[in-house]
Amino acid sequence: MTKQNNIKYFSPSWYYHGTLSEENKTKIEELFVDFVADDKNFRSAWDDCDNLTSYKSPTNSDVDWDKFFLYIRPNIQEFFDHMNPKVQDLSMSYLGSWVNKYRKGDHQEVHNHADLNCNLVMVYIYKSQNHNCFKFYDPDCYEHKFRLDNCFNFLYSPKITPNLNSGDMIIFPSYYHHMVSPNRSDDERITISANLFVEPKESAS
Repeated sequence: MTKQNNIKYFSPSWYYHGTLSEENKTKIEELFVDFVADDKNFRSAWDDCDNLTSYKSPTNSDVDWDKFFLYIRPNIQEFFDHMNPKVQDLSMSYLGSWVNKYRKGDHQEVHNHADLNCNLVMVYIYKSQNHNCFKFYDPDCYEHKFRLDNCFNFLYSPKITPNLNSGDMIIFPSYYHHMVSPNRSDDERITISANLFVEPKESAS
């Protein structure tokens, strides 16, 4: 007889994890192939990490971002549908988008986007099999353990690693802390990110 586990959890966190259609994945790869190949489109933007990014690069606007958002629209709609919306018509605003490039050993520090009060999208397009480098991080992990970790084996970890593959897309609240561990592959890892703001269309008008 299986013994009942009486340890319960509350206040769950969530994130959307979808996969682009092969057609739209190919269109996105074709849209970005020349841009990604030119290192002049990238810069080192942050002190605590060593990846390259088109964030605030003068050429970032050279990308046809409208096409990109068109290609991910089916996944955005799936996200809306699965989140059990309170209203029928939702508006999504795009508050900046950029490309990140991770060469071997490159990483990104723990951070969030809470000051933007929006959600974040990340689309992974790369050949490497070393996919599981993106991690959610809980900065309050040790407070949550409340000094009980010397007494019990907790089912709790400061890091959660989504199982991502090329062409996958995740959406999550921007206040979540997240990071990217070092790329152990010889292949570059390319991610495309965007800040989003979702609200009822009535509020947006």
